[in-house]
Amino acid sequence: MSESPSPKARLLIERGDMGIEPGKRYPLVWGDDIYSQIWRATNGATETDHSRNRRWLLLQEQKANPHIYVTKRIAKRKIGRISPLILDVVNASLADVLPRNLTKKQFVNLYSAVSFANSGGIILRAHVTIAWGLLGYSDHDEISEALGDQFIKVYSQWCRDKQISAMWIYTHECSARMGLHTHFLCAVPDDLVPAFRAWVWRRMIAITRIGPPPKKAVKVVAPPSNPLGRQWRVFQYICKSVDPNAVFQPPGQIEPGQGSVFMSDLIQFLYECPGEIKCKNREGTSVNIGPSARKKAGFVSALEKGILDIHSLYGGETYLEWQNWCARQELFLWMDGSAPSQPEL
Repeated sequence: MSESPSPKARLLIERGDMGIEPGKRYPLVWGDDIYSQIWRATNGATETDHSRNRRWLLLQEQKANPHIYVTKRIAKRKIGRISPLILDVVNASLADVLPRNLTKKQFVNLYSAVSFANSGGIILRAHVTIAWGLLGYSDHDEISEALGDQFIKVYSQWCRDKQISAMWIYTHECSARMGLHTHFLCAVPDDLVPAFRAWVWRRMIAITRIGPPPKKAVKVVAPPSNPLGRQWRVFQYICKSVDPNAVFQPPGQIEPGQGSVFMSDLIQFLYECPGEIKCKNREGTSVNIGPSARKKAGFVSALEKGILDIHSLYGGETYLEWQNWCARQELFLWMDGSAPSQPEL
């Protein structure tokens, strides 16, 4: 074994990050000196070894913490384009340093709204993504106005015409590729999904500013299988820009940090910077599942109660409770023609 130290291996070790930077070529260290051996033992001789070892460590950590998401998902179309947020003095923009992340309060409000809808037997199954730039919009305030006046209001009327409840939540994101775009999660019964798709496309034709809108301007996803599970996965996806430094501590916990988790640990998707969002509203919910409606009904979501286990948060308990109540009501009606009142939420 060579006793002469390797300048490259020692330099990489003393950098602190071992010279491994996302998106850049993986360092190759071939020396037989002690520094080179330490570097390879710590990181892996190749990028494949490094990735395999890192996945193993993450899986072990996930097994030790099954109540949160230690390992993260990335949408298939984004693999290779998304890496963990690394701030660099030279390359970072103001949007990177001060992104308009979803706050803890906003995340709790969105979660509670979806859970409240489920408690009444309604699943927010349809996910609509609108790329406003492809419709000729650039000003964020105008986009916010168009979303409310030309899409949500007309959607609410469409629901009234179909005699269904208009329940929805939305979040905004602004990326370099798509510009400002809106994720809209709403309630549409399975048998009305084809009509809803057609209606959404007619809306895009009505509000576009640049002639016939391209197909990529809007996307509607509402598969028939497992709507409850898909609802919660989409919810987490549209909330992937939740503040990664926000900590949620259960109510009543006196000791700082006792039972607390990072809000991002409750999201299965890798954090993505939401970019610069200039419009006033970062997110929103329909009034009938908003804070006032939930307070009037006496509804408190699992997250508001301080439950921080992903299996309980996204297990669909409130929807199952509604189903059980319906089954009991049908049983009472069958037995003697009487029915109990709906239980308090």
